[in-house]
Amino acid sequence: MLMLFRGGGNLSSPLILFSYCCFMTILMLVFFLSSYSFLLEIVLIKVGSFSFSFPILLGWENCLVTVVVCFISGCVLIYSKAYMVGEMNFNRFINLVCLFILSMNLLIFIPSLLFLFLGWDGLGIVSFILVIFYQNKSSLGSGMITVLTNRIGDVFLFLSISMSGCLGYWCWEGLRLSQDFISGVDFFIFSLSIVVAGMTKSAQFPFCAWLPAAMAAPTPVSALVHSSTLVTAGVFLLCRFSGVLLANPEMCQFLFLISLMTMLLSGGVCCVEWDMKKVIAFSTLSQLGVMMFSVSLGLINFGLFHLITHAVFKALMFLCAGFVICYSSHSQDFRCLGGFWWVSPIMSGSAITSIFCLSGMPFLSGFYSKDLILEEFLMTNISIGGMFCLILATSFTVCYSVRLCVIILSGKEGLELSSKKISMFYYTPLVMLEVLGIFEGGLIQSIMESFMSFSFVFGYLKKGLESVLLVSTVLGLAMILASKKNYYFSVYSLFSILYLSEVSGQIFSKESLFFAKKSYEVLDQGGFEVFLGGSGLNLLGNYFSNTTMKIMILNSVYNLSLYLITLLVFISGISFYFGI
Repeated sequence: MLMLFRGGGNLSSPLILFSYCCFMTILMLVFFLSSYSFLLEIVLIKVGSFSFSFPILLGWENCLVTVVVCFISGCVLIYSKAYMVGEMNFNRFINLVCLFILSMNLLIFIPSLLFLFLGWDGLGIVSFILVIFYQNKSSLGSGMITVLTNRIGDVFLFLSISMSGCLGYWCWEGLRLSQDFISGVDFFIFSLSIVVAGMTKSAQFPFCAWLPAAMAAPTPVSALVHSSTLVTAGVFLLCRFSGVLLANPEMCQFLFLISLMTMLLSGGVCCVEWDMKKVIAFSTLSQLGVMMFSVSLGLINFGLFHLITHAVFKALMFLCAGFVICYSSHSQDFRCLGGFWWVSPIMSGSAITSIFCLSGMPFLSGFYSKDLILEEFLMTNISIGGMFCLILATSFTVCYSVRLCVIILSGKEGLELSSKKISMFYYTPLVMLEVLGIFEGGLIQSIMESFMSFSFVFGYLKKGLESVLLVSTVLGLAMILASKKNYYFSVYSLFSILYLSEVSGQIFSKESLFFAKKSYEVLDQGGFEVFLGGSGLNLLGNYFSNTTMKIMILNSVYNLSLYLITLLVFISGISFYFGI
């Protein structure tokens, strides 16, 4: 992985990543066929009976996730050659992306909470630098929202690390096995810390404002950071600590409600938003809610399955959006876009494929992963409210998918597009991700069938799901027609009342900045400045020096007085002796 940083802006970095993918694919097949996982410990310090080691967990699940992450990263680096041509800081951008990939691999392969924080914090710091890459006012504001919100999760993860250290276990397996020996309150606080840390990193309600704000980053960054790495880190953390989570039913119920709320709100906002990158961002929020929903039900492998499939087609969708932005004079408003089928059939076909995967079109990757979660919930749970919310969120997904397809296929006549020559660096990663998005779902499900059982929906439930898809399609077409006849404002106002970004973003960013300002005024310019600051230390030093000087002067006067008195007594004695 360290060889990536030597690649710079040429194609050596993608080639290294694809070679690494091939190696990890072979390793994944070996681990899967042998049904073994390996825990390697690299001893860093050994003093007597004390040893401090660096653990690495190798299993087929870890290898599969890193294969997908590195494959998407390689495609993004190829795409960046065309998208960021002429960028002065392109080499710095490539190095930051490689550092991001390294942080994600640390998160994937390290089972210890102590060392896992290296990858976790690395993702947060590098994502902040990438969001503010363009260094303008908008990107700096978005970067502050991103870093302040993610810092909340960092605090809770650090709290869980401290608790695990007090309990004497750093590894998730030890914590799972020792849960019977831990008090209920301590175990509840530890579980809550892990859940909140995962919620902030995966942008679950009420921490969801930072993900749309982070769209200020370059589009290749969005394709990588907001599809398969940063936003999925929280889901992966909860999958890793699923044994701890499932042992606490209250946390599962809490995560169940939060994930449903995230799916509903983000899906509703996505149906009325006009900014292209924000639509994709809110759809990412909705799919992250599906993954969290799966984890809350104990369907850990299904959630991991959807994480992998979603990463591929969402990265493909972001890359198609970057193509549109680059060749439409950098416009992101859907009302000014359309008719791309006649401009670039390859890009349009890739975009429609990613949208079909997102909506769960049969025999595509989203169908194999998301529908498994929905059917498993319908067959194993009898929650009328949860069923209604889940079906409504699914209908929102189909609704905005239809809306995106109509915008791509139908456009205004005379739409002005850039006349730049389309580079093959655009098309190559699109085709690679499109092929993987079509076939990966069936391949992974065939692997999972060897060790898992699936529930299938029959009868009225199956008919109901098909009816929901049909009604959602009609609703999406109706929203397109309503927007053309100015009936769209009432629907937009309905979901704008939610103020999703304002509610979840302003609470944390504004209050955090206000707290920092007051702390600066009271502490830095107050007590700390008086006692520990530069001027405070100067005053304190002057006080001590003046006091010391006074003591020295008094001491000198005392010594002189003593000397004079002694001299006077001596002279008086001599005079008395000689009778003078």
